[in-house]
Amino acid sequence: MKTRFSIFTMALVCLFALYGCGSPAAAAQSSEQVNITWMSWGHARPQEIRNDALQMAFPDAGYVIEPVVGGSNVPEVIEKIRLGFASGQNLPDIFQTTSMFFPEMVTSGMLADVTGIYERIGSRLLGGMRDLCTYNGRQYAFPYALNTLIWIYRQDIFDEAGIDASTVKNIDDFIAAGHKLRETFPDAYIHTGNVNDHADYFNWCVPGTGMNSLIDANGNYNFADKPEIKAVMEDVKKLYDSGLVYDVPAWTPDWEQGFGSDKVVSYLICNWFKDAAFLPNYAPHTAGKWGATVWPAIGGGQGGAEFGGALIMVLDNSPNRDAAIDMLTKLTFTNEGGLAGYASSGNSMIPVLTEAYGDPSVMAGDEFFGDVFWQAEMDSMDLFKMWDYTPAASMEFDIIKSYMVRYLSGELSLDDALNRAQRDCTTQIGNPLDM
Repeated sequence: MKTRFSIFTMALVCLFALYGCGSPAAAAQSSEQVNITWMSWGHARPQEIRNDALQMAFPDAGYVIEPVVGGSNVPEVIEKIRLGFASGQNLPDIFQTTSMFFPEMVTSGMLADVTGIYERIGSRLLGGMRDLCTYNGRQYAFPYALNTLIWIYRQDIFDEAGIDASTVKNIDDFIAAGHKLRETFPDAYIHTGNVNDHADYFNWCVPGTGMNSLIDANGNYNFADKPEIKAVMEDVKKLYDSGLVYDVPAWTPDWEQGFGSDKVVSYLICNWFKDAAFLPNYAPHTAGKWGATVWPAIGGGQGGAEFGGALIMVLDNSPNRDAAIDMLTKLTFTNEGGLAGYASSGNSMIPVLTEAYGDPSVMAGDEFFGDVFWQAEMDSMDLFKMWDYTPAASMEFDIIKSYMVRYLSGELSLDDALNRAQRDCTTQIGNPLDM
């Protein structure tokens, strides 16, 4: 496996040298329109919204975003980019991914280094935004969103049940609140998701304990005996086994309908769940009834992130490289661009500059949550912590998750699950820093 990846990496470097020979033709700003292709996953609407914001805030810039749907999910987009790297064909000007795949993309040598822009921005970025886009001390991307951890709950139902969310500090308090909820609402659940969903919390919550790497300085996997991991996963299993979780897979009709039927009245999730496609779509009649705060401590640690966040990268050998960087700088690192994106998206795409995030239009919140989500999101950004992902991160966490499922379902002890996961990472990947 290690040899295969080494050959693949060498091939990418050689192809990049062939494909990128000569300086890329920078698209100078002029009166001519520059169409910039932007690849993402799912559907084109987010990029259409970004283009609406671009035209609203900078109508004379001369840029138009052309959305490219690279697949239904992030791995499918990454596979398209890998194939494009290898062939030198069908590559977009910019593409979007999540933190887990970022180191792999940086080490391919194909990304534009935009560190100079961050040096000019200085301390104006919201907490975590710079870290999201940094690899080995330099920046190779623009922030799209941090996936911070937010607990949402039905304030009206909690009030009737006598539950004060502000007193829930750890997983034992959370479970106690779930039992108290059942006393008044016997058919309600304080959380939802099946065993596969809970296995992801390894990725989400371990950085909250202060541990953020699976390897030592030499690239050896050394996570099996870490007490931080054990504490997190023991808390996750305690919750999953409590009988207080609506045990259905996320993103299924039963799961979605649970939010609108007063069955799921509380959920440990991420800040993006506020978007119009999610909770406001599943339970529109519950508008104004939700509270929000940060997650309780899991495994003794607080904070973390769902796979870090989403970020946008410019291909260094794109003929529209300079235009794409200028366009993303305008959209991302100006108050005008950030607030236009917030308005165009129906208040879901938050600005990344502190002064724009503190604008009255942002602080007012939205029609569904009011202003309660804004404060919770701000607090969650202060607790944003993510893994120091390696270029093999997607393989590592696929391996680990498969064993966490077996632990949570009772098939393996936690020690067995972690030891087997570490063994498989070592044998199947080798040293991820050599990839």
